[in-house]
Amino acid sequence: MLVVGVNHHKTPVAFREQLAFSGEPALCGALTGLTAQSWVREAMILSTCNRSEIYVVTSEPRHAIERVKHWWCEFLEVKEASLDSYFFAYWDQAAVQHVIRVAAGLDSMVLGEPQILGQLKQAFKLAQSVNAIGSLLHQVVPHSFGIAKQVRTRTQLGEHPVSVPYAVVTLAKRIFDNLGAKEALLLGAGEMIQLVARHLSEQGVAKLKIINRTLAHAQRIASEISGVSVGDFTDLADGLVSADILISCTASHNLLITKPMIQQALTYRRHRPIYMVDLAVPRDIQASVNEFEDIYLFSIDDLSRVIDENKKIRSKAAQQAEHIAQLETEALMRSLATREASALVVSYRKQAEAVRQQLVERAQKQVAQGKQVDTVIDHLSQSLMNKLIHAPTMAVRFAIESENSDQLEWAQALLDIKNIKHSEPKKSDPE
Repeated sequence: MLVVGVNHHKTPVAFREQLAFSGEPALCGALTGLTAQSWVREAMILSTCNRSEIYVVTSEPRHAIERVKHWWCEFLEVKEASLDSYFFAYWDQAAVQHVIRVAAGLDSMVLGEPQILGQLKQAFKLAQSVNAIGSLLHQVVPHSFGIAKQVRTRTQLGEHPVSVPYAVVTLAKRIFDNLGAKEALLLGAGEMIQLVARHLSEQGVAKLKIINRTLAHAQRIASEISGVSVGDFTDLADGLVSADILISCTASHNLLITKPMIQQALTYRRHRPIYMVDLAVPRDIQASVNEFEDIYLFSIDDLSRVIDENKKIRSKAAQQAEHIAQLETEALMRSLATREASALVVSYRKQAEAVRQQLVERAQKQVAQGKQVDTVIDHLSQSLMNKLIHAPTMAVRFAIESENSDQLEWAQALLDIKNIKHSEPKKSDPE
């Protein structure tokens, strides 16, 4: 098994973009084209914003890395020479361990992030749909899904948020039992608000409204996330009355939400709490609003401290996860070797059986022609012996002629040869 790819560790985004496969139609076409190559037996392609990787099982390992790189660049019509230094490649056990680390989030830009597992599952499903998955990838890739689950249940790798939007939503879930019954108000229309809006929407927040000074910017975000309404700052007072979650991240130089505004909103809310996060610098929300009993206000510094501590916890958990990944890789490789050996034994027995049947049929014809049974049996046994020991005999002769003692000892053990004697090198006479 071979993995060739580029990722965020050593490849700038400009070059990752050139080597990305965008959309299912492109991926299906790529997989169909790749598996049509005579040297490819199985294939899968994982392509995300941070990585593009091609997984290949090849019948011709020699030059396979260069072949994959050349095919990749040719398919996407990019210059191979300009990108060659950015590729990485892993073979066999290293390739298997890489798949497991990717599935567990150990190779991600954000350590332990869970999205990559879903992306890997989708890549596997897509490869299956075009019949690009064979027996080896079918054993390795789904097994990595199970190991990723082990990592998450046996370590704290995925339990502590290490990105601001994810931390915002995680804290909200700690304050409110059911986000599906809550209403969120977001101030601003930048990238951070867009990410928070997407996370809250994915968690099923009942109502989501974006307020921004420029209405068109809020509408742009709303067009990308279903069920989101928009407004401008004239809607802020009413929004404070109904919102259970308030996230603010604007470029304003003045406070947008003051203590009197919150006091007025609370008179209508009847002690229903508000979870607030002020991500703006300078602040959008007056710090003293946190004096109210029903207000839970967090600043960007509060989140940063939480995230820094969580990163330390994840780093410790990553050490445990790496140990699990290493042990599971070794176990999987042993399992694959056992299956391969079993398949080899089955093939060898089929081969021997074919020889036996061929000679039996010949012997039966000879008996039918009137030849003595004893003579036919003797000839049958001689022929069977000669055919079965021909290949092992040639291997032993080659080992002797090449003076390969290790191969000779291995052949002796394999063939259970009892009386073989190794010739000792002659000692030179003393002068």
